[in-house]
Amino acid sequence: EERACENPLIVMVDESNGNQYMRAVGKKGLGEGNEMDWLIKDMHEELKSWGYPGGGENELILKSDGEPAIRAARERLSRYHGGKITPEQPPKGESPCNGRVEEAGKTVRSMAKVFKDMIETKIEEEEIQSDSVIMLWLVRWVAMMYSRFKVGTDGKTSYERQKGRKCKQEVVPFGEKVLYKKLKE
Repeated sequence: EERACENPLIVMVDESNGNQYMRAVGKKGLGEGNEMDWLIKDMHEELKSWGYPGGGENELILKSDGEPAIRAARERLSRYHGGKITPEQPPKGESPCNGRVEEAGKTVRSMAKVFKDMIETKIEEEEIQSDSVIMLWLVRWVAMMYSRFKVGTDGKTSYERQKGRKCKQEVVPFGEKVLYKKLKE
């Protein structure tokens, strides 16, 4: 967490069902030119997977804090995603209004630390650096895992609330070695 400003993360939470999205972004803001277009496209695809297809008559409220870098990403995502997008941000100094996303960020960061420690132990590495490529995947995987498998107080996961059924996708633990044989056809 001491290096959070050096290794920024972006967090997105669906307030209706609890789905969570987190990505290590490398820098705050949208960068020069089209440098961060990958992030906007990725967030757009995540919104679609959560049942918000964008365009047309689709309506969505995008809440964020007032930080210029976050506002810029929110505005770019609004234009790219399409539909009726309502931007919303709490008054200055009222960060508790973003409590759900703040809590999601803390939860996923804590889980990522546990998985990082697990991998370091498994590979007998002293410390995986926070800018290592595996950390990019780990942060993404932890947020997805939390949405698919963390059971809420209602006895359902975020995935169940959205899809109406349990996630039956087989999941290999993060960092596991998977042996396979490539099919000829």
